[in-house]
Amino acid sequence: AVTRMRLISQSMLEDAVTALVENDDDLARDVIERDDDVDRLYFVVSRIFRATLRSPRAAKELGLPREVCFDYHSSARQLERIADHAAKIAHLA
Repeated sequence: AVTRMRLISQSMLEDAVTALVENDDDLARDVIERDDDVDRLYFVVSRIFRATLRSPRAAKELGLPREVCFDYHSSARQLERIADHAAKIAHLA
């Protein structure tokens, strides 16, 4: 999910800047719609992370130490923020 978030967020940011520079309304709308996909993925990562906090067994089932789960959650949060900023740029476009 985090890898997918990275790919979507990166393309959103690139497309948002392009939409702003080229005044492309369709591309801007597409960027704004993709923000919902990133939000959903963030909620999935957050739900899994909270499960690992409640139960060390959940982390074992994932095959990851809890510290690594925290790193994934932190990364997902930052990627979600990047997507939000891309959406704001798209709104300006």
